[in-house]
Amino acid sequence: KKGVRFEADSDDDEKDDEKEKSQQQEGVLTQDLIKYLSKGKYRVPRWARLPKSRRAIFEVRKNDEVVDVIALGNSPSIIFGRQRDLVDHLLNHPSISRQHAAIVHDKHGRIQLLDLKSGHGVFVNRRRIKPNKPHRLRDMDCV
Repeated sequence: KKGVRFEADSDDDEKDDEKEKSQQQEGVLTQDLIKYLSKGKYRVPRWARLPKSRRAIFEVRKNDEVVDVIALGNSPSIIFGRQRDLVDHLLNHPSISRQHAAIVHDKHGRIQLLDLKSGHGVFVNRRRIKPNKPHRLRDMDCV
C-alpha cells in the first residue's frame, strides 16, 4: 500500500511558540488585530506596534485653551477625521477629511503621524507633511 504519513515535529511547534512569544514581547500586531483596527481605506501599517508608553497624550487646543485630551497609549493606531464610522476620534470641522490623519506607534516606541491623503493636508509646526509618509512627533509639536 502506498500512503503518506505525517508526523508533527515537536521542535517546530516549540520554535513557533518561541517566535510568537518574541513577537508579543516586541509588540508586533497580529493580522487579526490589524484587520480589526483598520477602517475604510485606512490599513494599519505593518510596522505599527503596541504602545510602549501609556502616558502619551495629545492635547487639542483652540486659542491656547485645551478643549480635549486624547490618550495615545491605549491603541497602536488612532484615526482622526469627520466620518464617525471610519475614525477613532471625531473632528467636526469642514476642513477635516472623512479620514484625515492617523497616529501610529512604531517599534522604537516613537509616535508617528500619517496624513491619510487629506484634502487640506496635515501640518506639524506649520509645515505640511507628506501624505502616507510617517512623520515622527516630538514633545510640544503643534499639529
